[in-house]
Amino acid sequence: MLRVSKILLSAVLALTFSPSMAGAQSISPLDNAPLDSGWQIDPHGMRHYTGLVCRDRLGMLTRVKVLPGGMDTIAGCIYATPQGLYAVLRSHEKGASAAVAANFAKRFSDVGFERVKTSGAAASGLTFSTGERETGTRCETLWRFTGNERDYTLWMAYTLPVQESEIGPIVAAIIEEIAKRD
Repeated sequence: MLRVSKILLSAVLALTFSPSMAGAQSISPLDNAPLDSGWQIDPHGMRHYTGLVCRDRLGMLTRVKVLPGGMDTIAGCIYATPQGLYAVLRSHEKGASAAVAANFAKRFSDVGFERVKTSGAAASGLTFSTGERETGTRCETLWRFTGNERDYTLWMAYTLPVQESEIGPIVAAIIEEIAKRD
C-alpha cells in the first residue's frame, strides 16, 4: 500500500511540475498578461520590441508598470518616487510628439485648467495648475523629446513648491536614458 502511494504521489508531482504542460507554457513572465504585448524581461528592467527600455530603477524613480501602445503611443512605463511623485514615459512614432503635446494642451485648457509659467526643468514643458492643496499648487507637466528614431513624452504630476527640487533630476535622468537608447 505504501509503495502504491509513493508511485501515485510521484506521478502527481511529475504532472504538476512538468514544464511540458500546456498551462505552464502559457504563464506570462509579466504581472498583467493583457498588457504584455511586445514587452520582455531585460537584465535591468523591461524592454519593448521597439527598443524602449524601462529600467527597474532610474535615478530616484522606481518602475511600477509597463504600458502597451495606444492610438498615439508605441509603448510606455510608469515610474514613482517614494514621496509619491509619478512620471509616465511614452514613446511615439517619429514626429508625433508635437500633436500629442497640442492635444494635451487643448484637453487641459478645455476643462478649465490654467497654463502656468514655471522655472527650472518644468519651464521646458507644458505645465497646467490642476488645483490647490495645503502644501501648494498641484501641477501636471508634459515634456516632449525628439530622438533619432522616435519621439518621447514625459508626463508628471507634482506639487509646487514642495516637490520642485525633485523635478530637475527626474527630467535629467529621463533625458540621459533616452540619449543612451535612441
